[in-house]
Amino acid sequence: MGIISYMPDDEEIRKARYSILLQLLDTCYRFNAPIMIIAQNWNEEELNNLKDKVILKTYPKLGITGARKELRKQFLASNFDYLIMLDDDCKLRATDKGIAIYLNKIDMHPGGVGEFRSTLLKLYAISKEIFSQVDYEDISPENGEGFEDTIFANKVRAQFHNKLFSFQINSADLLETSKVSKDTLSTWYTNQNLPEMLGKTHELIDKKFKK
Repeated sequence: MGIISYMPDDEEIRKARYSILLQLLDTCYRFNAPIMIIAQNWNEEELNNLKDKVILKTYPKLGITGARKELRKQFLASNFDYLIMLDDDCKLRATDKGIAIYLNKIDMHPGGVGEFRSTLLKLYAISKEIFSQVDYEDISPENGEGFEDTIFANKVRAQFHNKLFSFQINSADLLETSKVSKDTLSTWYTNQNLPEMLGKTHELIDKKFKK
């Protein structure tokens, strides 16, 4: 499992986001899979609290796309075959049944790529075979250029449609409920024009990946 994380300097937001991350990890541990965190701007206390529980890769601020690219790099250099992607503000609710179904779906699709929340990279699972052949576009959501996750997922859809599967698990067994925009605890949203960003996103997708 791979999580991108950035802890802002604002102490109240930082405290809240770290608490959300710890709640996320409580659920992730139940998947019984190694967890890697791209930990940006973390302090020593935050690192020491988790250093024996997860794989920590520490950095200054990389930006959203930069962090995603670094997670990809670290995954490709690892011995793992599949990466389950999450953000540090993901909110998971899972039964043991839901976790088992999710992991079994991955086992049934070696070399594949699975979507959980459509084009959001939340419980998005991708094999090393595919990830080694596709990278993120240099798009910055912080600068209002577009949504890097939607662009990436559509890029994968276009190139590897025959390897794509959907988890389709009952929401009572596995659910991810984090906000996708205008989150008061967001570390990137600063009143960017979201409809304009969505337009730019789909314009790029239509131009580069639609046939």
